[in-house]
Amino acid sequence: MGCLTKHSQRLTFQLTFADVLPDVNVDDRFAQLDKAQKRLMQPLKYEGLRLGKRFSHRIPLFTEMSIDQDTGLVTGVFNAYLREQLLELAAGYPPAQLESLFLRR
Repeated sequence: MGCLTKHSQRLTFQLTFADVLPDVNVDDRFAQLDKAQKRLMQPLKYEGLRLGKRFSHRIPLFTEMSIDQDTGLVTGVFNAYLREQLLELAAGYPPAQLESLFLRR
């Protein structure tokens, strides 16, 4: 996310399998990343009360995410609706802290 700027047209990311799972063989990496992809594509849920009535709101963090065993790449696009929040995160946290935040999901 460190490459995200106010002028970024799309909020994209790209990682290698080894960035995510460094000590796992290639076939196992793909299987594990496939499971992670399914979880990460689930929408975030926010619940609360409004005028004494419960409500819930769901929004996906990513609009696209691909894993390619041939190239060993994980690519994706963050939801543009979350643009301002993502840019604030990218500007305010070092990469290691951002990684920690996203892994808590």
